[in-house]
Amino acid sequence: MRHQAQQKSTEDNSMPEWLRRWIEWMFGGAASKGGGGLTMLGGLLQIAAYAVLAIVCGLIVYLIVSAIREYQRREQKKHASEKFEEGEGELSVAPSELPADAYLARAQELAAQGLHREAIGQLLLGAMSHTERVGRIRYRRGLTYRDYLRAWQRGSPQQSAWRSLIGVYEPIGFGRRPATSEHYETSLSQYEAGFRHA
Repeated sequence: MRHQAQQKSTEDNSMPEWLRRWIEWMFGGAASKGGGGLTMLGGLLQIAAYAVLAIVCGLIVYLIVSAIREYQRREQKKHASEKFEEGEGELSVAPSELPADAYLARAQELAAQGLHREAIGQLLLGAMSHTERVGRIRYRRGLTYRDYLRAWQRGSPQQSAWRSLIGVYEPIGFGRRPATSEHYETSLSQYEAGFRHA
């Protein structure tokens, strides 16, 4: 009898009263008669705790992966908006916001880094800026390189330079031709002949 009283007092000390009552309610008093019900319940509670822990860990991993994907998507969008390629995007501001020489300086920096495709793109932006600044065309969304070409008189050095620039850039920018230093040098000489000192 004393042994049972000690066992009951040990159970009472290790378990809150509300939990003991809930267990008795769930298992209809079988838990208070012997330790078998408590052992089974302890195992079930442990399994439930591990399941909750696994769900929380899975949720954390999912949120981290989602955040990484969102960051990569934003970076790709930002990078794409920095490029101007006909058919892939439009400029958000007129090229004439910067003087043509600013584009030329950027093209030279990019060419020195070996980024010839981007350097040729900057030369095109410089030609667009020059064309707008001398009043040959007014910037509006949707203009193409050929619109800038048509803005100049037939046979003028500027139209000839535009023709050459477009001819070099189109297979590189819209095709699969890799840009080389020769492509850049050809574009630079045409740009200088048509726009640098005009």
